[in-house]
Order: sequence, then C-alpha cells, then structure tokens
Amino acid sequence: MKNLFHRIRLYLSNIGEVGNMSLTDVGFAITATVLVGAIVVTSGAGVINDTEEKAHYLNANGLIAAAEMFAKDTRLKAGGTETFTLRDLQVLGLIDEAIDPTTEDSYGSDNTQVTVAAGLDSNFSNPVYTFDVKLVSDAGWTYLDTANDLGIRIPARHEQDASSQL
Repeated sequence: MKNLFHRIRLYLSNIGEVGNMSLTDVGFAITATVLVGAIVVTSGAGVINDTEEKAHYLNANGLIAAAEMFAKDTRLKAGGTETFTLRDLQVLGLIDEAIDPTTEDSYGSDNTQVTVAAGLDSNFSNPVYTFDVKLVSDAGWTYLDTANDLGIRIPARHEQDASSQL
C-alpha cells in the first residue's frame, strides 16, 4: 500500500516536470485516486469491524478475570462449578459496568454470565479453571456464547440470526 502511494506521488511529480498533463494523465490520476480511496474505505471498515469484535472479546476476558479472582479467593474445589451474572460480579465488587461496544450501553446484567469450572492439573495438586462466557445485549442479542461454540456475532452482520433472536 505504501509502495503504491509512493509510485503515484512520483508519477504525479514527474508530470509537473514534463509539462502539461494529457487526458491520459488526468484519467490515470482520477482512476488511481478512486482506487486508493476504495482501498482505504474497505480496509477502514474492516478495522472498525475488528475493533468492535475485539472490544467484545476484551469484555469477555474482563468477566473471566473477575470470575477467576473469585474462584481463587474462595478456593473453589476441584469438580466445583460456579456461574456468575454480570450483576453478581458487580455486587461482589469484582467488575465495574461492562459497556457493550455495539450499542454503547451496558450488557444485559442478568443474561450476561460467566461459568467457572474447577479441576486439577496433571499432578493433581494445583487448581485449573475453565471458563464459559455468554455476552448478551440489554435487548437480548447474544454476541458470544463459548459454551455453545458461538463466536462473536454482531447484529448488523448477522441479520438472519437477529430476527430469530429478538
């Protein structure tokens, strides 16, 4: 991409040295500008989509960290399972409000949850925790459900699923 910009700039600077631009030169400049604009807009939209999805994953990781802190503090026994809603974690003071990057509102505090299951390592001496996270919007849209192998789903990009969920 950087190389393309450099070549276009070099070409355009050489045109000024040669003299007047022909129609071919003008056509090339317009075409190159449109192509570069299309590339920037397309990659910009991809960055925005990736950013939204990464924000949901970061929120899921925040829920996991809070649940792990509880499991370690209470010494959740091997074989034990505990499920926390977002509201539970907030009441316990383990997490602040989690903002839904899609709606810029809070996630559904009773539907958003994390489940922690305790096990033991291969030496049967140290606890090992596994987590399942479910991120749900206030309106009931499920963004992420790791227990059901449901990756990040954004309503605007999953319109067919949206009508069946809401």
